[in-house]
Amino acid sequence: MTSLTLNNVVDLQSTTTAESTINSNNAAIVTAVQGSVAKTGDQMTGSLDLNSNRIINLPAPIGVSEPLRLADANTLNGGGTINALPAGGTTGQVLAKTSNTSFAVAWDSVSSLAGGQALSSANDTNVTLVLSGTPTTCLLEPATVTAGWTGTLSVARGGTGDSGTAWSTWTPTVTAGTGTITTLGTVTARFKTIGKTVFFYVSVPITTNGTGASFVQITLPVAAANTVNQSGIGRENGVTGKNLGAKIVKNTANLQVTFYDGTYPGANGAEIDINGIYESI
Repeated sequence: MTSLTLNNVVDLQSTTTAESTINSNNAAIVTAVQGSVAKTGDQMTGSLDLNSNRIINLPAPIGVSEPLRLADANTLNGGGTINALPAGGTTGQVLAKTSNTSFAVAWDSVSSLAGGQALSSANDTNVTLVLSGTPTTCLLEPATVTAGWTGTLSVARGGTGDSGTAWSTWTPTVTAGTGTITTLGTVTARFKTIGKTVFFYVSVPITTNGTGASFVQITLPVAAANTVNQSGIGRENGVTGKNLGAKIVKNTANLQVTFYDGTYPGANGAEIDINGIYESI
């Protein structure tokens, strides 16, 4: 309650004086009561100065605008003293604990923490990692980056674009340079394409040669590039056992086969076996 000073009534015989004193005391009482804080609850209209005295026996806060007690703060941080953040520090520094028993902290550089741990690399056969900066002291805990990849490396990035798929089959058309081959056996033809490179082999059994002459022409699975005439090699394995030569005609899908000396390789019972590699369009 506000400090209250009352005046004594000295002379009751002087009604004017007594009345004035009593009225003055009543006004002082009203002012003091109005300026006091009610124990049952009240609302402040000005600042409340405790003059270094404590507020005690507060309940635990349950609302966002209620005061936090030291007990509540200790519950939040595990006990101890909460210190203000230290002033200063430079760009790139971090706050590091300086005590094992309190929350004391100080600014420190990353490289000095725990001695500065290394970032290292484990290179793959085809990939090399280059670590720049200060990789030997840049981490709080040591770590290793292992290079490598999964899936298929494309031709554009220096790979083959191949995921290990099997060779494919194709059905070639077999004719003679001149005349007509009467009967063929079962033709076997397989190939694999990686980028613009084609690998192939083909086996053509001739049951009855008929009037076939000049060369044996076999269609390829993919047309050849329009650069130069490319070549394949092989052997006739049914009659003569002679070596074969094959011309891959540029900008076409035609393979023309003769004996090594340029003569016609076909005959009754002949087997034309050719393999090669060529650039496709």
